[in-house]
Amino acid sequence: MRGERDRDAEALMAAHGVGRRLATRVVALRSQRLDVTATVLAEAARDDALAHLLLAPGLVKDAAHVSEDDLRDQARACGCGQWELLRLVGDPQTGWRTIALEDDVLAETARLQAQAEAPPGVGLVRAEGRQISARETHELFSAEEVARLKLCVLTSQNADERVEAVRKLVFAPLDGAQKAGIFLNVLIDSEADPRVRREAIRSLEQIGFRSDMAEAVRGLFVEEAQEAVYAIQRLGRLLGEAEPGEAALALAVVLEVFDESKDVPMLCELLRLIARSASILVSNYQKTEQFFQSALRHLSRDFEELRLDVEAAFRACAGQAPDLAADLLWREMQRAETPSVRSLLLTLSESLARDERRTAELARLAVDEILNPELPEGEKARLRYGLVRFGEPAVLVALERVARAGGVERSELIRLLDVLCTESQVSDGTVQRAVAALVDLLKVGDAVTRRSILRASLLADPRVEEDLQRELAAELLALMTEMNLPGTLEAIQGTLERIGIPALRPACEFMRREYPSEPAQRAALAAGAVVQNDADCVPDGLAADLLAFCSGLLGDESLEDGAFTIALAAVCGYTRPGATQFEDCLKELREDLWHLPYAMDALDALGIMAGSPNAGAEHQQELFALFDAIVRVQARTGMGALKETEEGAVYEFGREVQFDVRAVPAAVKGLERICVSPQASEGLRKAIVKRLLILWEGVAKVRIIWGPAAIEALIGAMCSAARSPRADPDTKVRLGVSLLRFLNKINVIRSIGDIFGQPDESPQMRRTALEAGSEVLDEWEASELQDEERNVALLRSAGRIAANPALDAADEGVRKLRERALQALYRGLREGMTEVREPLLLLRDCPDLPPAQKQEIDERLGKAFGLVRIGGRA
Repeated sequence: MRGERDRDAEALMAAHGVGRRLATRVVALRSQRLDVTATVLAEAARDDALAHLLLAPGLVKDAAHVSEDDLRDQARACGCGQWELLRLVGDPQTGWRTIALEDDVLAETARLQAQAEAPPGVGLVRAEGRQISARETHELFSAEEVARLKLCVLTSQNADERVEAVRKLVFAPLDGAQKAGIFLNVLIDSEADPRVRREAIRSLEQIGFRSDMAEAVRGLFVEEAQEAVYAIQRLGRLLGEAEPGEAALALAVVLEVFDESKDVPMLCELLRLIARSASILVSNYQKTEQFFQSALRHLSRDFEELRLDVEAAFRACAGQAPDLAADLLWREMQRAETPSVRSLLLTLSESLARDERRTAELARLAVDEILNPELPEGEKARLRYGLVRFGEPAVLVALERVARAGGVERSELIRLLDVLCTESQVSDGTVQRAVAALVDLLKVGDAVTRRSILRASLLADPRVEEDLQRELAAELLALMTEMNLPGTLEAIQGTLERIGIPALRPACEFMRREYPSEPAQRAALAAGAVVQNDADCVPDGLAADLLAFCSGLLGDESLEDGAFTIALAAVCGYTRPGATQFEDCLKELREDLWHLPYAMDALDALGIMAGSPNAGAEHQQELFALFDAIVRVQARTGMGALKETEEGAVYEFGREVQFDVRAVPAAVKGLERICVSPQASEGLRKAIVKRLLILWEGVAKVRIIWGPAAIEALIGAMCSAARSPRADPDTKVRLGVSLLRFLNKINVIRSIGDIFGQPDESPQMRRTALEAGSEVLDEWEASELQDEERNVALLRSAGRIAANPALDAADEGVRKLRERALQALYRGLREGMTEVREPLLLLRDCPDLPPAQKQEIDERLGKAFGLVRIGGRA
């Protein structure tokens, strides 16, 4: 027993309505290790005789020797009407004594019994009946009568009988925990009449359940779904401050309502409440198991509507009790019949796997689900990225399966291997095994398998040993001849370029054998790109061999295509052996340019030479004049010649079309290369920027008519010029703002993200980046839902700009921009735009983003992809 021990008289006055004199006396009694219960104080506030007793002088002077009989005698002398109910309870361990009423003693006894006997999650702390004595209670309710009432409450089919029995049980000589357990069974009885449930809630309130919580629980059983949702929300707010017994009882009712309901909005709200109450739920294994089973039953019926909330609730339980959640997920996974539900369970289980055996088994199950043709692609993507955290075990499972799989399954496994090896932490040895397996499949696989392999980023992984890369390059080049299709040739060319230097010698040897076939021309283009990208790593001997071969082709008048000139230009412009031949090569291409059958290829080659390290100032000036003259030519009129044929009049088009489709883009690209080259003079750089701005103004206002290829080249050139390390802030702003006015073009949107996403702490760039980010988000909010490609571009650009580390995090505008960008990206994530992952990762890794926002990004990505943070990436 413990009374009021507050030392603040003002607080006692406010809490119990007593006067200052009495409140001061109660504080003073504490010095004698004597306190007074709240019940006594509440009674003293309205009973002057009891207040007079507490203010008696002898109570302070002789507090240590006052007995219970003395206290009652003094109370009777003062005229207290309830003097017989006064008790003086002592605690021999602490030495404290408490002035109380008999009601306080009975309530304390009931509370202690409830704590000792209550079943898990049911006990109420403040269990007390109405103010009738224990003697009266036992006289009214015999043991047989109590048993009959309990049986009636729990089993009767007559609602009126049950209501009457519930009302009587409130006064029965049972402890609070027993009563609470009976009333709870009524509430969770799915067959119970609503009137019986309402009476059970009222009865709980009478035995000590909080009135506000009782009202919220009552709202769960209303017929109007929206009112029930409001009741759930209110209950969620109250649970946070409820005592453990009350919270456990309310949650038990919530679980039963959740089990019975089929209304999706109500189920979602219940799931959110359960997620917030996970710490209470997981303390009871049976209740947790009941929730998991109910949630999965609902999920199999309304998967898309409930997936996110079910996943959040399961994750909340896992956060409180990972082992319990892992066991339940594993068990339910064996029972689940719906592929999407199994996929979700696997994704969640992947994050909880602890031992190697369970990890390997989960990896096998996940791979089985990924190969299930009935599983939606979105769920497959989540499983792939969920397997990323497994790393090595997942790769080994995929490797074991890919060799014996066929058709569509093999393509899916190749895709999975690619994701696992490039996204997760995998040993170099395992990467070698994976690539070697893909090389073997290239040799014997069908066309579908080979195309799947060509799309794999893993082929160009820098961890692959050089010998294996050369073998791969040779196999790819041989495949070019066998699968001579435009899409396949382009894919092989791109892979060779990513492999880099190890692919260069096989490409040169292939060119010597096969040129001028289409595959050999693709090899030449790949060789040119490799030399430009890794010039310092090109062996001089290999560069000289390539130079000699390509130079020899310059004099071959039978050639119609000039892809070899790209390789020639790269060697001349970027290697030491090529520097000696630069002047001669430039002169030959420049003088014969418009007479060559492959003039457009040669023009591309001149652009490469113009921006190369071996180009001098005089070379760049000469080529600038050439390119500038080309881009200033207006669209030609009267293209094509009218020609009469047996089938009627037709127009015959010649190289004029090639000029507009190929020459203008090549010239723009040449200007771009000069502008961004390190050795270009400041004057030349400014002249090119000026020309680009004039051209863009003309194109944007339709004063200059260019084709799509030329316009895209111009946008790219402006973006590159603005991102050049030597570009000053004013140039960046001018180019960026000029593009910003035309956000109707997707490539402009992407360029805006690139320009204003680059770190630049100058005031004008900070200010313009903030304006650009806001404008891009405005465009996104006003865009049509159907224009998905543009929406993705807007979101990615907005995210890149918001993640710019040069922005001032203390600026309110920057904080608002980042918050807007995050909300927009989250919405894109919810709508299935997987492309927003990259800008979200950029924002997460932004140094001055608040930790709470970083954590939210990780959580959102985890829900969308099943990812965890691995080092600096997900």
